[in-house]
Amino acid sequence: MRMGIALFVVASMAATGCGQAAQVKGETPASASGADAFGGIWIPQSSVFDGKEQLPAKADRDLIRLSIEKDEFKLYLITDPVKLIGQRVSTAGLTVDEKDGTFELTIKEGVKKGVKLHGIYELGKTSMKLCYGPADKPRPTKFEAPAGGTAFYDVYERYKK
Repeated sequence: MRMGIALFVVASMAATGCGQAAQVKGETPASASGADAFGGIWIPQSSVFDGKEQLPAKADRDLIRLSIEKDEFKLYLITDPVKLIGQRVSTAGLTVDEKDGTFELTIKEGVKKGVKLHGIYELGKTSMKLCYGPADKPRPTKFEAPAGGTAFYDVYERYKK
């Protein structure tokens, strides 16, 4: 596993090694709202932590998928890009507050089971920005992850079949 992928997976979701192979899936419901609006499969375009890009190589980004279905946030490392099959790394519960543009994640599976994260989001038709950090620290208010901070700033693109 490349170092960039390892850092992204371990640090951004605070969990590793669930060891469950599964097909990555997700659909975006028509006129979705709340957590359902996030529904689908997402590919990272950027992940910044401590002022540094964690996934500078496109080859590393292409091996990661985020599948969001209803209120579950699942992170995968792709092992078969043709069949879109991957090793599930982490599963978190997702709660969205559309009014405030905020969200919360609680790790449900993985080494850090029970860890809580919170952040802000911006959702476009084909893109998603997330800025988040530990729930015991102040919630991010800007889409940035400066050096010395505890926040991640991730940009995703919706997967196109």
